[in-house]
Amino acid sequence: MRGDDKRGRRVLLIGAGRRASAGGDVTRKLASTAGLTARQKRIARVAFAVRGDGSQTELLQAAAEGLTLAEFH
Repeated sequence: MRGDDKRGRRVLLIGAGRRASAGGDVTRKLASTAGLTARQKRIARVAFAVRGDGSQTELLQAAAEGLTLAEFH
């Protein structure tokens, strides 16, 4: 992105199905997939939105674990 141009060059959207089924394990797998894809495409910065039923702390922890796991694959 340059100057005032806020458009991203690439967008990756990953769905997990119904919100009720998006627990920690699903969130971890999605975050890992997003991280691996970013690494393969040499994308320097990513944003990850966590949504699902259940504890936000648990879901955020799972997302952080998934992104960290992607660094070691």
